[in-house]
Amino acid sequence: MGKLIFNYGCMNSGKSIDLLKTNHNYVEEGYNTLILKPSIDTRDEEIKSRIGASAKCETILPNQNLILTIEEYLLKNKIDILLVDEGQFLTKEQVEQLAFVCDYHNIPTYVYGLKNDFLGNMFEGTKRLFELADKVEEIKTICHYCKNKATHNLLFNNGKVVRSKDSNVAIESQDNKYEACCRKHYMQIMKEDN
Repeated sequence: MGKLIFNYGCMNSGKSIDLLKTNHNYVEEGYNTLILKPSIDTRDEEIKSRIGASAKCETILPNQNLILTIEEYLLKNKIDILLVDEGQFLTKEQVEQLAFVCDYHNIPTYVYGLKNDFLGNMFEGTKRLFELADKVEEIKTICHYCKNKATHNLLFNNGKVVRSKDSNVAIESQDNKYEACCRKHYMQIMKEDN
């Protein structure tokens, strides 16, 4: 049986570089990998780390059935390892579909993503990954303000902290910047006046 492994961390913790390193290691050993990411991440059609490494990937639509997608892919290609970036954006059903792929196609699956949104709430995909994953590992980083372990993400829009929004999704851009921080600084900054 394949294992479903969820690797989570705050923004800038190195999730994408870890995915790319894992992919590289498997490819170097002759394994066939398939990399996926939800289409809600509109930055690129590849996985990119902040230090410059990248790899091509397939995109997943919000209502896409991953069992059908992967089984169709398997008709033409072998998949030894499945890697998924931005796992927080998966639906509950898509996480369950990945678990099915692990169990019935024996494909080890590594999913990388955030635990909480910038409002401090757990994402739907993340919650289901915590419930179903065979293994959950934290990729740690430090607080921008005190150098303790970061556990939360602050979102700044044009330099001002965002405390509410119609959507819990805000892709990093020229206007939107994230800072990883500890709970103490997250709570303190979210209560301050802009």
